Amino acid sequence: MLNDQPRERCDAHMKTRITLEPDVAVLVEQAMTEHGLTFNETPNRAIRNSLGRRRPRYETPTASMGTAIDVDLDRSLAIVATMEDQEIARELLRAK
Repeated sequence: MLNDQPRERCDAHMKTRITLEPDVAVLVEQAMTEHGLTFNETPNRAIRNSLGRRRPRYETPTASMGTAIDVDLDRSLAIVATMEDQEIARELLRAK
């Protein structure tokens, strides 16, 4: 239950109830066993490790693709098909 009175200290302990879903309860129990933690220590450590750590924002690297070409890419499949047809025609002429 929340207390309406202001806290005197920022580091005061707060008691609260949460409902763990079954899969989360299993994870808590596993962490308790693996790390030798108490039930109270386990969620505190998990929350600190997850929410307390600021990860740097990932930025996708960019690269220059050269100068822009003046081609209507809305019809790129048709252009590629035409180029492929021209290449096949050249190969057929060479084979004669």
